[in-house]
Amino acid sequence: MLLAILAGGVVLGVGTAVTLAVWNDSEFATGTFSSGQFDLEGSIDGDTFDSSPDSPGKTLTFELDADTLSPGAVVYAPFAVQLSADSDYAAAVTLAQSIAGTIGESLTYSL
Repeated sequence: MLLAILAGGVVLGVGTAVTLAVWNDSEFATGTFSSGQFDLEGSIDGDTFDSSPDSPGKTLTFELDADTLSPGAVVYAPFAVQLSADSDYAAAVTLAQSIAGTIGESLTYSL
């Protein structure tokens, strides 16, 4: 009798395992993600553009001696920017100035 009960338990256990397997369902998906490229290039002559990722970057040549400025004097140096040919996205440019020395607070720039 004990063997009959054990045998019934084994059959019941196998039947439960099969029933659980029937109700098990899995779904899988994969995706590939990559990043775009954005590179801003500068030029001091308007023709030759390249990247200068490290400070101080390109040296601007002013039309007047910028070391002897006086109040109201105007000097300028051209500097052009463009996106590299490898850039994937348009640019949103924010300008900031960083000028050292005692005269720095009195200098302005314009585009």
